Amino acid sequence: MTTLLSVNNYFYRYGGAETVFFEHNRLFEAKGWSVVPFAMRHPRNADTTWSEYFVDRIEYGEPYSLAEAGSEHHASSIRSIRGRSLRSCLPE
Repeated sequence: MTTLLSVNNYFYRYGGAETVFFEHNRLFEAKGWSVVPFAMRHPRNADTTWSEYFVDRIEYGEPYSLAEAGSEHHASSIRSIRGRSLRSCLPE
């Protein structure tokens, strides 16, 4: 099975770009692809088994430093993505 890592800022219908994002995911799934979403955490996100790998939400236009954004949590998310989740998508 072919796998698509589908990346977007939001995993809910925030606007037109997200509508296209979800429709593309649906079309790939209809063709037999495995779609793995990746986005920011948000209370309005659609349900997915992959949400535990999502990064913390950042509100654009707000000042952030790595310390304020929880750099260790982000580093931990990246390690998880590099390790378990993406590796499980690869053919054996």
